[in-house]
Amino acid sequence: MIASWKLCFSLMSICSLQCRVVSQKLQLEPLNSTVLQDSDVQFNATIQGDWEVTTWNVGGIQVLTVVNSLDSIIPSSDRFSARFCLNGSKGCVEFTIHNVSRTDAGDVVCTVQGYQPLKAQLYVQ
Repeated sequence: MIASWKLCFSLMSICSLQCRVVSQKLQLEPLNSTVLQDSDVQFNATIQGDWEVTTWNVGGIQVLTVVNSLDSIIPSSDRFSARFCLNGSKGCVEFTIHNVSRTDAGDVVCTVQGYQPLKAQLYVQ
């Protein structure tokens, strides 16, 4: 009897974790962007589900952190900024690279705690 309760509890725990993963979704747009040097470029992360911390990496370097509960946006320099999207929802974060340089070309990675990181490609002309 005890073993069957343990098995039932284990199965419910697995289902609960799987259901949580299915209900949470992260989307990054655009996945490819080509911009002129010295212009600005934006990437939007749409997050379904609860989240606390989002980080943005450009060229393998973390350049910005967003802490949802504190409404805090921490850039590494003035060239990077973020804001919650125009609809006012905290389920969407708009990340901007200002005065894009050729060294910014390559991977732009959005990592949201509890989700798989997503990667976009930035091409600079």
